[in-house]
Amino acid sequence: VRGKCITNRIEKGLRAKTEKEILDRMEQVPYYSSVTRLIAEDITKSYLIGHHPTTLKSLWFCLRAELSTNNSYDDSLLKELFTSNSYISDLYPDSSTSNQIEVALNKTICEGEETKEFKLLKQLNLVVDFAIKKGYLFQNRIFPLLSSASRRASKRQSEVRQALTKRSFEAVEENKIISFLGKHYKESSIYLGVIIRLFTGITNREACALQWRDFTYDASAGIYKLSITKFVDSNGKMSSHALEENWEKYRVLPINSCLSGMLNARKYYLIHLGLDEKSMGVYPIILQRENTVSMLKGHRPEYCKPALLAEKCREAITSAEIPQHMVILPEDGNEIETDINSYNGDIFRTNFRDKAINAAGFGLDELNYYLGIKKPDTFSQHYCDYTNEYVQLIMASKLNRWGIKYVKTSIFRYTLKTKKELERQTGIKSYGIKDGVPTVDLTINSNKPDFSATIEVDSQYGFKTVIN
Repeated sequence: VRGKCITNRIEKGLRAKTEKEILDRMEQVPYYSSVTRLIAEDITKSYLIGHHPTTLKSLWFCLRAELSTNNSYDDSLLKELFTSNSYISDLYPDSSTSNQIEVALNKTICEGEETKEFKLLKQLNLVVDFAIKKGYLFQNRIFPLLSSASRRASKRQSEVRQALTKRSFEAVEENKIISFLGKHYKESSIYLGVIIRLFTGITNREACALQWRDFTYDASAGIYKLSITKFVDSNGKMSSHALEENWEKYRVLPINSCLSGMLNARKYYLIHLGLDEKSMGVYPIILQRENTVSMLKGHRPEYCKPALLAEKCREAITSAEIPQHMVILPEDGNEIETDINSYNGDIFRTNFRDKAINAAGFGLDELNYYLGIKKPDTFSQHYCDYTNEYVQLIMASKLNRWGIKYVKTSIFRYTLKTKKELERQTGIKSYGIKDGVPTVDLTINSNKPDFSATIEVDSQYGFKTVIN
């Protein structure tokens, strides 16, 4: 620096034990306010005013004090850039092409740092734009690069969110969700819809389209199934999957014992209210409005709209009391706090995918069939017919590895008045008359160690229980 000697104070500040420490401290000398002013005055007078070629680093250094008054300016970011001997430092903003600037950026920014690239370009654009206003430059070659950098940063941001966002429920969270739904599903079918989504991973649209005739029992395999053949659009109108020509979405899903038990409980609840089991088949499992009175009169209820079911899914997630997990993520060049444990996307579907593979032991092909996301290759050497009853039994058994822990207590509540009603509601046909008093024989088979059954008896003659 012309006319500026190294003072005792500066010399003392340069003392260090290693060569690296000395060099690092020497690099900080130009940033002393008195030194900065002298350097900036020399460069401005000898280069900028005369429009002589000046590097981007020198341009920034001369404008640094004035730029600091701008709220969008990030001095620490550019100081780090220009004191690290980056390729960008030696660029000439008045003559470097856009391609040369991009090459320099690629050498400076590591892969996966697209957000940082966008931030740097915004700051460099601020420097060049300020230089143009001062009359030092006439053209901004940084600005045209901003749009593409913004797209790359947004894409990377989305990938980061996708990688970090919550995709499955912890065991305690799942327990809370099922406990919450267990209080409501029998009297309110919309909560049963949430349970169906939790244990099958089917979409809101497919769950809303389920009818009672889609819920069937396979006696040969001893399992319950749900047939997925249609969906309900956002307006509540039913459409067949065939209209989409997605025949891979036509599938028969074996379900676990917990879900089948809840479906049966809801079914017998409706029968107890007076609905005829034979005519129930055409009714939707999930109702838009819980109005069984109109169903008793023979009116066809509305199909539930997917948006309403999605709302109840969010309500169930809230009941899980999932703790917040706040992280800082970029958002359009700024930094914002994001709770990655919040409800993002279809967590019921991703949770099923996780539990089906890791808890149930599904193979990838089984999962693809179950979720309807890949067409089975019928010409493949390893083609499997997933509608086969034995294959269905295997999948149901696997799903029970995950869902069986939620089958703790089964409670049956029936009001049995006649032989016909007894047979219709329970399928039990072994009963008779002994000493003029009606008797009922119940046979309950269960291998579950924590299984229990509660039988309530209401009789004007009193009752006697004999357990064998």
